[in-house]
This record gives sequence, structure tokens and C-alpha cells, in this order.
Amino acid sequence: MRVILSLATLLVVATPLVAQDRRERRPSPQDRQEMEQRLRAQMSRMIRSELGLTEVEYEPVASVMEEFLAERRALWRSERELRRNVQALMESEEEEPAEAAELLRRMSELREREASIFQEEQEALLELLTPTQVLQLHTLRENISRRVRALRGRRGGPAELERPMPRGVDSRGR
Repeated sequence: MRVILSLATLLVVATPLVAQDRRERRPSPQDRQEMEQRLRAQMSRMIRSELGLTEVEYEPVASVMEEFLAERRALWRSERELRRNVQALMESEEEEPAEAAELLRRMSELREREASIFQEEQEALLELLTPTQVLQLHTLRENISRRVRALRGRRGGPAELERPMPRGVDSRGR
């Protein structure tokens, strides 16, 4: 009886610790890939359901989204690199106007590319969906992105990336 009671106590105490350890550990690349696949499958079901599409009707829409996702990922990588460069410049003791001007130029280029990707995707989606369905799709994607960012924040990851303030400017923009 004591053995059973001891095992039960150990199980009650150890289970939350093991679960906590799993939550704190970063997922392996394979785990991350599996999570992404599950998320995509769930998104696919949600989009099909909300837009009233059959699987066959959804396939070309998914292809368009996948094509532009690859472009967006490249853009996101460039933005991350740019943010690191801006952060390094802001933390630098020396003022470097030429480098700052170059970073501003690159920021503008990235914004223009982002707008271009958005416009190109809209045109491609409008060949497959009604304007109302395209708006529904944007709303769904934004809601999903917001949930993912919230979950990342809850796990201790960056919910939103901090942007450095320019030299001489406080958090209120003064």
C-alpha cells in the first residue's frame, strides 16, 4: 500500500515538473516543423470553412498564398537584419550619418517591397475569390497572426519585437 501511495505521490509531483520542463525547452527543428504543419492544416480548414470553399476550390488559393509566403519570409529576414543594424547603430557611441541614411533608404525599400507583395497577392487572389472573400481571408490571417504572437509572448518569447528609439528620443517620441 505504501508503495502505491509513494508512486501516486511521485506521479502527482513529477508530472507537472516534466510538463513544465517541456514548456520551457525550445522545440527541436522537427517539433517546430510538425507544429507548423499542424497550424497550416488548421488554417486551411478554417479558411475553407469561413470562405465556403471546397478542397478543390481552395487548392489554387493555397498555392497563391504559399507563393507569396516565400516572398514575405525573405522580406521578414531582411527586416530582422535591418532591425539588428539599426539597433547596433543606436547603441553606438559615435554618430554615423551616412550609415543612418543608408538604413533609412533600406527601410523605405522594404516598405515599398512589402506594399508590392501585398498588391501582387491581391491581384492573384482576386482572380480566384470575390473581393469579400479576399477581405475575409485577410481578417482570418490577421487574427491567426495575432494569436500566434500572443502565444509566443506567453511562452516567454518576444510577443512583439522592440524597436530602438533614435538617439536623443525618449519612449514618448520626444
